[in-house]
Amino acid sequence: MILARIIFGNHTAVFAARSERDRIRKFYCHVLGCKVSVNTDEVDRFQWDDVHFCFVYQSTALDESDFLKAVYLELKTDNTEEMKQKSLAFGVNKLDVPDPHLYFQGPGGQVFKLVGINEDLSLYERHLRQDQERRHRHRTCGNENVRSETRKNEVCRGKKKMSGLPLLSRH
Repeated sequence: MILARIIFGNHTAVFAARSERDRIRKFYCHVLGCKVSVNTDEVDRFQWDDVHFCFVYQSTALDESDFLKAVYLELKTDNTEEMKQKSLAFGVNKLDVPDPHLYFQGPGGQVFKLVGINEDLSLYERHLRQDQERRHRHRTCGNENVRSETRKNEVCRGKKKMSGLPLLSRH
């Protein structure tokens, strides 16, 4: 079965409490450096490169603790120490996560993981890569179409890299 190609989009939307509007505006504009594309009593739209954040303000919204159970967004920067200091000085909620990166909750509840733009994050892909390689070896070892017995033995014992596999790219 062929699956449809999908990708994540570059538009996000969050329902936030009106009481958080001023802090959200200050954080997204002054800390993250977003540009404001829409600014009303009901909606704020911020643009950061090609990513768009929309906040829809309501009298009630999810409690910030509920966001801790939701998706965390990866925030990439060319200066992690500067962004860390700016975020903490602003007063974000620093999270205790067993990871060397800073995880924090911004105003409105969204949780971010701060990483370097050119940082090697392949560690977070290792288990998926190993699983993909294991499945490939399993398929290849049982495949009678492998050209040589030597190649088949190398693949089945995992002695050669799996070139040409559709594995996740390393960043």
